[in-house]
Amino acid sequence: MASLTTIQRFTRTERGLHWTHAISFLLLLFTGCFLYFPALSLLAGDLHIAHLTILDVHVALGAFYIGGPLLWWVLGDRRALRRDLHELDVWDDDDIDFLASPLYVIADKPAPPQGRFNAGQKINTILLGASAIGFGVTGLIMWQSNTHFFPAWAVQGSVNLHDILAILTAALVLGHIYLAALHPTTRPGLSGMFSGYVDRVWVRHHHPKWVAQEEAVSSQRSAVSSSSQMEASPQATMPDAEHRLNADR
Repeated sequence: MASLTTIQRFTRTERGLHWTHAISFLLLLFTGCFLYFPALSLLAGDLHIAHLTILDVHVALGAFYIGGPLLWWVLGDRRALRRDLHELDVWDDDDIDFLASPLYVIADKPAPPQGRFNAGQKINTILLGASAIGFGVTGLIMWQSNTHFFPAWAVQGSVNLHDILAILTAALVLGHIYLAALHPTTRPGLSGMFSGYVDRVWVRHHHPKWVAQEEAVSSQRSAVSSSSQMEASPQATMPDAEHRLNADR
């Protein structure tokens, strides 16, 4: 739970969706390499792993890559996910200024104040979401290539686009992993994707607008709670006062 030194950044649903998406993509990238590179295909043959077996696993992983996050939306905390979508969609001047000097984060220099997601994280999420749609569409067309439901040009175009998306998305993911797990000024935020909580001092530096909003809401709730307790206190002591009055009589 949150304390004076930590603050909750992500719910269980948000963390589950993130890891479902991340792990399935990495497995897809791994199996895709065996399908794409001839040397790895030969290695799989030496290990007595059939090409079609790898393809079937790749297709199943692709279905989970698309369907897994959707299950979190259906069965998880939709309110938290709607909040994420709203925050990813809202842009202000600070976000634009942040993108003007993207090395703020790496250099750990004073940057334009950011919300729960900085502008770079917003763009990364949008691009990964768009690539997931692209993978789903091109993968479906490629999967149905033997049925001749789609014309040959659509199948070949899907193969090319699928490969390009894989390269670009792999680069995005590698950059994300570096910043999240390796870079010294940003890796303290990784705890948010495991426990849900991050260091309050760190997040005040990197996401000050969001922390200010959260602390304002928390202070308002505390004030309301204290006011309610004060209003309830005289009512609670009235029976005792009446009892003492009757005793005096």
